[in-house]
Amino acid sequence: MNKTVALWLAVGWAGYAVLPWYAIDDGFFGFAWFGGFPADIGSAPATLQVMDHGRAWLLPIGLALVAPLAVLWRGGDKPWAATVLTAAGGFGLAYTLAQGFAIGLGQALAARINDRDIRFFIVLGDGEINEGSVWESAMVTGKHRLSRLTVVIDYNKLQSYGFTNEVQPLEPLADKWRSFGFNTVE
Repeated sequence: MNKTVALWLAVGWAGYAVLPWYAIDDGFFGFAWFGGFPADIGSAPATLQVMDHGRAWLLPIGLALVAPLAVLWRGGDKPWAATVLTAAGGFGLAYTLAQGFAIGLGQALAARINDRDIRFFIVLGDGEINEGSVWESAMVTGKHRLSRLTVVIDYNKLQSYGFTNEVQPLEPLADKWRSFGFNTVE
């Protein structure tokens, strides 16, 4: 296997299996998180978040990291290896991006419940907001009036396979977000 692929696979596994998965109040280099690591729910890596804390939505990311290990085990120089690596990487990235708004929403709601003064920013692309989970998250954000959550949409009117208005028209976009209670700025 290519050394660069092996390096990025190791980085991915370190992020999933070793490092804290969720945001840390004092930042990673504050090391305050280290006191409860790895068992504390606030500082546990994704593997323990899945196994010990019931956060099954993180499991597909782990599965995307297992596929390249199969490539290593079976010999990475086979013609199908590039297809498996590309598919696993694409799936992992797409899954993580699709869950981003919902995870940010959950973090903002938890911060409000715990009376923590934190602002959250979520960046979405106009192609990404075709996803149903984005609109569900927007509705929940509006329902709970999460004023410390800011959503930024990169509205360049292009998606991965065409112009947004040809793939899935979004207009009137600002009005849709206003209907969920967002203060929109264009």
